Amino acid sequence: MLESTATYSDGQSAAASTAHARLRASGVEITLPGGQTLLWPYEEIFSAAPVLAGQPVNIGLISQHAARLHVEDPRFADALLLRAPQLGVRHRRRRLLRPMLAAAALIAAFAAIVTFTDFSPARIIASHIPHSVRARFGDQLIASMTKGGKTCANPKGMRALKKLVLRLNPHDEHGAFSVRVAKLGMLNAFTVPGRRIVVSDRLLQFADTPDELAGVIAHEMGHAIEIHPESSLVRSIGLSLALELMMGGAPDILRNGAEYILQMSYSRRAERQADDWALRLLKAAGISKTGFSAFFVKLQKQMGSDEGKLGEMLSTHPATQARIDHIRHIAAWPATPALPDEDWK
Repeated sequence: MLESTATYSDGQSAAASTAHARLRASGVEITLPGGQTLLWPYEEIFSAAPVLAGQPVNIGLISQHAARLHVEDPRFADALLLRAPQLGVRHRRRRLLRPMLAAAALIAAFAAIVTFTDFSPARIIASHIPHSVRARFGDQLIASMTKGGKTCANPKGMRALKKLVLRLNPHDEHGAFSVRVAKLGMLNAFTVPGRRIVVSDRLLQFADTPDELAGVIAHEMGHAIEIHPESSLVRSIGLSLALELMMGGAPDILRNGAEYILQMSYSRRAERQADDWALRLLKAAGISKTGFSAFFVKLQKQMGSDEGKLGEMLSTHPATQARIDHIRHIAAWPATPALPDEDWK
């Protein structure tokens, strides 16, 4: 049985007393000057710094956190580590490493969730921005984009477009859509916050059938339903700036937002989500999916010969063969033309 001279402090007074420390089977026995004996169980002993072999020991008791026992005898540390290995360096490292490994596992699990599921913090944040705020911002963006240009105001054309939009979304199940045709000097269609969709006049001229136009609009509706424009803004420029934009930021900030929307491209997953929504909407409306795939096939064919004209559409909606094949492989359904000839004209 090892017995060593020690210095004991109860933590209640400033005075320290000389004591004797013995290593018993169940703990450290401390004999004070007056003969009083204390027993510190090994499992309740702690040390602010790891106990090192051959070095002085400074330990405390968990239940009496302020009490301290200091032992200079180098043999005491060696014998104590055999009975209370949790006080050593190796155990301390394992204890510190455990939460780090747990944190790393948590981060890896979170990354896997983000990668392999639809979980998106930006989308969750964007979905809590009031629709009225997003819609107002979308209207401001469109006004900024079409400044100096023209939007379609022909009553017959607007009625025909509204008829097509209502056919794709007859019950307003996912919220009202506003679709406008604008002279933008580019072939493109895009969605801005607030379920606002813009179709360029060049895209109308490029489409050979109303079914092609229906497929494009249904695809943009898919982006709107999934809140892709709002989520992309929050993800790219941050929540505070996105809110400043949507709440009516300075004109230069609004202009930058318009430029960002025009240059914005979505991930393959987002494009697939929009494609799947388009197919669901077309099927529910009884409009053939053939026009949808035909439109993207034409984009691909003319990519090399007319890249300047089609560049904007291809950069924001890459017409990969995989996407075209995905549309083609979906089983067909009974369908009628998206619009009568008179409305299409």
